[in-house]
Amino acid sequence: MVTNAGGFNPAGLAAALRDGSSVITKHSGDDGAVTVDTVTAQLVYEIQGPRYLNPDVTVHLDDVRLTADGPDRVRVDWVTGSPPPPTTKVAIFGQIGYRQVNTVYVTAPEIPAKVALLRRQLERVTPEGVHLRLTTLGTAATDPETQWDATAAVRILVTAADREALTRLGLARLLGSLYLQSYPGYFTDVAGTQRVKPGPRIEYWPGLLELDAVAHRVVLNARVLRAFLSTEEVRRLVPADRAGPNGCRTDAGHVAPDRFGASPEHMTSTITETSTKTVVRSHPAAIT
Repeated sequence: MVTNAGGFNPAGLAAALRDGSSVITKHSGDDGAVTVDTVTAQLVYEIQGPRYLNPDVTVHLDDVRLTADGPDRVRVDWVTGSPPPPTTKVAIFGQIGYRQVNTVYVTAPEIPAKVALLRRQLERVTPEGVHLRLTTLGTAATDPETQWDATAAVRILVTAADREALTRLGLARLLGSLYLQSYPGYFTDVAGTQRVKPGPRIEYWPGLLELDAVAHRVVLNARVLRAFLSTEEVRRLVPADRAGPNGCRTDAGHVAPDRFGASPEHMTSTITETSTKTVVRSHPAAIT
């Protein structure tokens, strides 16, 4: 089976094998490189530790083995897991208004005082309902060799509930009018493009929900399958007195056979054959 791999490389492919291992590769005509290093970088991207929490399984990344398997091919073996947490992360994105961002530059000395002057100038002409925020980015060198070494950027953000308020303010025009009436050395990057029109302001709200509250279904050939374990099933699977960093050992097919793409009998025999090993070899049925 070949499916699109996740991450920032939409051309990446993951060939999943029946024993639970996989091969990460790409089309020969696509740019980039699939190496042990690039696959490692994808695996450890934005994780909270060696236990990668998912709504259907907790993956043990410290057991994973990556092996070069030819040009632009990396084999992924020894992937083990334990039951998922009883909650799953959810997020909502929503537009909460409009914003506009531009940047000006200030040169040492007395950068804080110069930024304070700029803030007072902008506050005087900022109408009610428009919120202003100035952020100094970077620090000037103590003994600069060039003007850029002595320069810091000032990010200017204005937000409002409606677009018209920002359009009336005209931030780009306003900043352009300050060249001869603000702090000494005031300038913008004329080689860059100042944002003239306001854009939408998007807010992000993350949170946790009990697995029971997430109605996640998979449709396969007109057959509807339940994708997640319920919160109660997770708690039964990992009793409080046995739960730990490595969870407990069980046959995944007894809990969610549709989830693993093989018959429970096949999963049971495979776990039995490998039960003498400390770490079960990569297999869809392995929950350790």
